[in-house]
Amino acid sequence: MNTIENSEKLIRFIEIKKQIKNLEIELDEIKKDVIDFVQTKDGKIEDDFFSITLNKKVSYTFSDEFIGLQNQVKERRKFEIKNEIAELKSCTIFPMVKFKTVKS
Repeated sequence: MNTIENSEKLIRFIEIKKQIKNLEIELDEIKKDVIDFVQTKDGKIEDDFFSITLNKKVSYTFSDEFIGLQNQVKERRKFEIKNEIAELKSCTIFPMVKFKTVKS
């Protein structure tokens, strides 16, 4: 692949990432209205091409004892990686694009 092809693909990649970001923003803006509408339909909407159901994600605040155990596991994980006790299971390489905000 030549430099021009690479450059064009890079530009296209960035354009797509920006479109995805903008679509995610739009999704967040309309999410509450969609939730409200689906709730009026007993929590489920079905069509020949899609179905929408309401799900929930919960989070908890754990005890100090649990947090302590969790920290011990984190430290042990770091130790095993550093000392090559842990075996590398997989490594995925991917491009990351961060958009900078333009200050006006």
